[in-house]
Amino acid sequence: LKIIFRKTVRLGPSLPFAPEVEWDVTTEGKVAAGFSGDYEIEILDPDKGRLISWKHPFNPVEITELDRKNYRTAAASVRTAEFPKTKPAFSRFLVNGRDRIWVFFWPADAKAKPVFEAFDPDGSFRGRVNCEDDWPASARFAFFQGGVWTSTSGPDGIKIGRYQITN
Repeated sequence: LKIIFRKTVRLGPSLPFAPEVEWDVTTEGKVAAGFSGDYEIEILDPDKGRLISWKHPFNPVEITELDRKNYRTAAASVRTAEFPKTKPAFSRFLVNGRDRIWVFFWPADAKAKPVFEAFDPDGSFRGRVNCEDDWPASARFAFFQGGVWTSTSGPDGIKIGRYQITN
């Protein structure tokens, strides 16, 4: 194995809303890495190392009392946890079939539909997208050329949706 990149990121010991490093692989075999603490994105080549790196401005989202309660409910073993004031810049990071990077933000509230920003692999900002009303608030994704499949599970079973990407 060859190390193509190394960066130290300070992560807390399972702290709620701790910044994370998200990554995905492009169709050309390059690695797109997103650092949620400061909204930095890097493209790495297995042979050449880091090709490009950029930071994008963001407005931090405050951690609410409901966020604290929901976290403690989901992590039953956590009785007391130290919470930061704000959430990391983003919650999810994906690369689609056209090598565009999708960066999903933390929802403003439980009923808010997902919002993401899209970038080309050269760092060009494509835009901010507010998902449609029928887009599931929490879903797994699978990209295909020109679209995305989503799946959610609930009391009625698994729901699968297909969405066309128009830009």
